[in-house]
Amino acid sequence: MQKVSHELGLPIGCKAKLGLIVLQSDETIEYEFWELISGLNLALHVSRISSDANVSEDGLMAMKKKLTTAASLFPEKLRFDAVGYACTSASSVIGSDIVAKMIKKGCSAVQVCNPMSSLIEACKYKKVNDLLFLTPYVPDVSKILIEEVHSHGINTSVTGTFNEESEQNVARIKPGSIIQAVSELYSGQPAIFISCTNLQTLSIIEEIEKKFDCVCFSSNQVLIWNMLRLANVEHSLIGFGKLLSDI
Repeated sequence: MQKVSHELGLPIGCKAKLGLIVLQSDETIEYEFWELISGLNLALHVSRISSDANVSEDGLMAMKKKLTTAASLFPEKLRFDAVGYACTSASSVIGSDIVAKMIKKGCSAVQVCNPMSSLIEACKYKKVNDLLFLTPYVPDVSKILIEEVHSHGINTSVTGTFNEESEQNVARIKPGSIIQAVSELYSGQPAIFISCTNLQTLSIIEEIEKKFDCVCFSSNQVLIWNMLRLANVEHSLIGFGKLLSDI
């Protein structure tokens, strides 16, 4: 076989390198992330972490020991500007500081965040101190998330859940059902948080904001917002809610 010459150039994604650790059961976040960042000249590298088909506190905590291995499966020579762990509920169960520590053991990451830590930062940025808090989780898991939000001085005057154990079913909850749930629950809160990276939320954030004249956050939206912020990527993403349009 004849050897031919070649030249080395720059890797993809010159503006920033992002890493994303996604649950094995998650069918939604990668689609929504690419819809958001396509065209921004960012490299997004994805690793998967094994997870249970049903959501439970024990199953979420079990991912703690797997985080370092999942992070080690990124291209090993890369230095990431930001790595996101894409599980809202497990981030609360395990703890954001521990999540960051375990991920940094497996890869070179300047910053690490998750949907829950990103929600807290988004609330600070938007000066929000009360949320309508909507989850798909069983009550004991939802309670853990709500308690963490309260620990940061943010009230949840209205809460609701789809009470859905199956991750596969969560990924198939219709966006219209989410809007209907918000309609049933909303009572004037300044902001709404729709929890879970597996819910299809990106297409309805602006509709909710216009209908209720509020700020609407979702797990995937606050996570990418925080990752871009931590990676010092300035860009206004129009059409996905007030939070992202303010970048």
